[in-house]
Amino acid sequence: MDNRQLKYFCAVYENRNLSHAAQRCNIAQSAISTHISNLESELGVALFVRQARGMEPTIAGTRLYEHAKAILRSVEAAAQDVRQMSDLGVGEIDFGLSHTVIDAIGLNLILRIKESFPRADVVIHEGLSSELFRQISGGDLDFVLCYNAPKSADLHATFVLQEELCCIGRAEFFEDDTGPLSFEEILKLPQILLRRGAASRSIITHGRYLRRLRENASLEVNSVLVVQKALLAGVGVAICPIVTVRDLVESKELVARHIIGMPLTRELSLIRQAGRLPTALMESLSKITMEVIAEEVAAGAWPIIRE
Repeated sequence: MDNRQLKYFCAVYENRNLSHAAQRCNIAQSAISTHISNLESELGVALFVRQARGMEPTIAGTRLYEHAKAILRSVEAAAQDVRQMSDLGVGEIDFGLSHTVIDAIGLNLILRIKESFPRADVVIHEGLSSELFRQISGGDLDFVLCYNAPKSADLHATFVLQEELCCIGRAEFFEDDTGPLSFEEILKLPQILLRRGAASRSIITHGRYLRRLRENASLEVNSVLVVQKALLAGVGVAICPIVTVRDLVESKELVARHIIGMPLTRELSLIRQAGRLPTALMESLSKITMEVIAEEVAAGAWPIIRE
């Protein structure tokens, strides 16, 4: 098994068609078919089911694809890292940021990257933390900033900061009171839940409370933008950090109330694959990202829990 075989295998897997894969790789269809057959013989397992309408991956094929993507990305990263020894400002990076991080530092980070590495090809991917974690685990991204990531021996996580979760909503839900709320008081209010977000995973350890929140949910979605619009529309309240709705709280369109009795938090981490050495460009981008976050925290624009 070599890199060329893995490249051809990935092309067939992604196109589900030998002809299309051959066109993508600029080789004859018979040649790419031979490579796939040789790979199956070497591994002793069928990677595809040949069908009239195309190639359907087997379970073994899907598993190999996950490995192949990580291997090919590592090989490319190694080549880039060596090339960067003579020119740090070039290379390609796929960087994943959660919605909250994009909103908090996205513009400043992009400007800093363009200033420091004008010739680098940096692609920023936005998503929920759960989505970013799946992508970094599958080798689709080089590193990510996401919340409450599950522990994994395959990933290296660097702690960045810890945030307090508050009860956020329009002022009329709180009867002009600015004091903290108990969880029992919050349960009496209509809830807007970010179902697969990190905020839900912060509450999940308190299963009884999460069940009660869902029983009183006015809306349960997987979109941070929809949560923000629903909050403004007065659909209900949401449990999230202030930074997620910072501008709306500062403009007094929304109110943030602290939670007492069972304080809720979430942790932001910088995550990369443990089996891959970070390139010089990755290390530099990681450093710049941490500096931009530290500046926001120092300015009081990103509230955190300090030890």
